[in-house]
Amino acid sequence: ESLTYLIDHRCSKYDTVRIQFLNRLGAFDYFNFNLVSKKTVSATRNTFRKVLDYNYSVGQRGETVLDIDAHNSYSVQSDWVNQSESTWLEELVTSNEVYVIDASGVAHPIIIDDSSVEIKKTINDKLLSYVFTYHSAEKIGTQRA
Repeated sequence: ESLTYLIDHRCSKYDTVRIQFLNRLGAFDYFNFNLVSKKTVSATRNTFRKVLDYNYSVGQRGETVLDIDAHNSYSVQSDWVNQSESTWLEELVTSNEVYVIDASGVAHPIIIDDSSVEIKKTINDKLLSYVFTYHSAEKIGTQRA
């Protein structure tokens, strides 16, 4: 009796983040980031401080938040890549159109935060992996005072 084992090396405990970007030739390329991905919410608050009356009561607000400017930031890490993929990922940083493709296939515009990327070589770094940070081009809807 012979047994055949199929090893699925694509399974991972991490969610896959699919990035679409415009390459230098004017066509869209795709890359899957299969390792750790992290999400951070950043918020900037605009406040107003009013002078309280001399007979103020406890509970009156001296400082009030007028506006919150918030957006989501993300960090994604690639799986191990070879030398040619490493050189090709340079185009992700230099692309002016970058999108994240969600599970339903909808493209959401993003802005890459990394202003530079080190193009690694297998002769120097035996294993090649990249971490990119980006934020969504759409702001989070918040209430205004």
